[in-house]
Amino acid sequence: MNRPSRTLKSFECIIAMILGAASLTAPMAGQCSHQWLPIGQGINGTVYAAEMFDDGSGAALYVGGGFSLGRQHVAKWTGSSWEPVGTQMTNTVRSLASHDDGTGPALYAGIDLGAFNFIARWNGRAWSPVGTGFNNSVHTFLSNPFGNPNELIAAGDFEFSGAGSQPVVAAWNGTTWMPIGPAQFGGIRSLEVFPQGNTLSVFAGWGQSSGGVDKIRMLTPSGWQPVGGGINQPNSFVLSLHVWNDGASPALHAGGHFTQAGFNACNNIAKWDGTAWVPLGIGVNGSYPEVIALASFVEDGQERLFAGGSFDSAGMVGAANIARWDGSSWSSVAGGLNSGVDVLKSIQFNGRDALLAGGEFTMAGGLPVNHVAIWTAVGNAPPFISQPQSLDVIQGNPISLNVVATGATTFQWRKDGTALVDSEHVSGSTTAFLNVMNAQRDDEGIYDVIVGNACGESASDPAPVNVRPPCPADIDGSGAVNVTDLLLVINLWGPCAGQFCQIADIVPPTGNGIVNVDDLLGVINMWGTCPQ
Repeated sequence: MNRPSRTLKSFECIIAMILGAASLTAPMAGQCSHQWLPIGQGINGTVYAAEMFDDGSGAALYVGGGFSLGRQHVAKWTGSSWEPVGTQMTNTVRSLASHDDGTGPALYAGIDLGAFNFIARWNGRAWSPVGTGFNNSVHTFLSNPFGNPNELIAAGDFEFSGAGSQPVVAAWNGTTWMPIGPAQFGGIRSLEVFPQGNTLSVFAGWGQSSGGVDKIRMLTPSGWQPVGGGINQPNSFVLSLHVWNDGASPALHAGGHFTQAGFNACNNIAKWDGTAWVPLGIGVNGSYPEVIALASFVEDGQERLFAGGSFDSAGMVGAANIARWDGSSWSSVAGGLNSGVDVLKSIQFNGRDALLAGGEFTMAGGLPVNHVAIWTAVGNAPPFISQPQSLDVIQGNPISLNVVATGATTFQWRKDGTALVDSEHVSGSTTAFLNVMNAQRDDEGIYDVIVGNACGESASDPAPVNVRPPCPADIDGSGAVNVTDLLLVINLWGPCAGQFCQIADIVPPTGNGIVNVDDLLGVINMWGTCPQ
């Protein structure tokens, strides 16, 4: 008879306490689905940026934007409430990045005006300027993939730093801002790194709508160059860049407001595969459609691309300001959001995988959320329908175990508490069916399996596996049936209890739960050297 599984990790019991006052229906056993959830009472204005940062007290979620929390425009989620960060961030925050420039971890913020010349950093105690700053807003950050890993790239509307003329992309080396590439006009909204040929290249998306100017460019030794014919229609712009693998290969995805990329019709989102621009179905549409944010996120074991912005359809389905692409088709995300999305970010939040959304919206999937929400799995870890059964196996034969668990998407078989891995000897270690070929005495032990879904994990009942020698009367495995085996039968006489007793229960071949005269005669009848 199956007994209830032992839950190792489950989230449903903490949702209401941690995420706020939303009324949630208790999930039935085995149910696990993704839902929109608020984070506390939300934020009182538009969220433009989000970042996980550890100030020394543990990783926490920070958001920045046009809101005002205690007159501050950066807020930290403490685990139970939002609190303002510092006392000097009194202007709109456009971007956030966690970065260590060699002087210690810090949270960098791109801001509108203020006392820090458009950029500041938070070390967990106070805000401070970053060099001499810039003359206009910083909209995006990128850790430098070239040379010194401590460098941070910044881009946006600025045209020079406080120290003198600079291009629209600059790198902080811990001491000063240095130019990245030749000068260009301002207006960069996104940066990403993607291999072009055998070289990692920086790609930039421009948010200016002047016609005839490419809105996506790649930095080369000879300067910023168009990418595959570019995105250069009048009144077009690129607001988001993200690298995602749709199963074919990694590709650079661009979102914004455009109807053509390169030589192909692409509605507001397109994929650069390294040689050409490719549409994602018929893209997204609306009265004035924009894709402002892109992020990849795993649901039910499959990673998908999420697009957020301002639109009302994706492909052939209605999709309110957010949609997902699985590599072949678009789908809506649980009713969507009631207004624009400005940031999407895949994060670990309170021990769970979550997709964070921030923006102008106040409702998500019909639930009040106030400008910030997470899309995450809610429910129970998989319950077991059938457990793995104990086995007696003759040496050289396979060990075959299986399990059935409702809604399980992951499996991990273990022996004596250690995870098994596939090899020439073992197969199916991460499936519902485990097979150990040509079982030997060292394969004997206690087997179980950890099953999981997006909501948690459960461990099965233990399944003892005994591996008998080729001649089962050789109870001690010495290679001969002799007086030692005879004495073991006598010492273990009676109903079986324990693994070694089961080894002595040799008649019939599968045992009968008792060591008795049949087993004693079995030893005598097989007396001598075991056959090889």
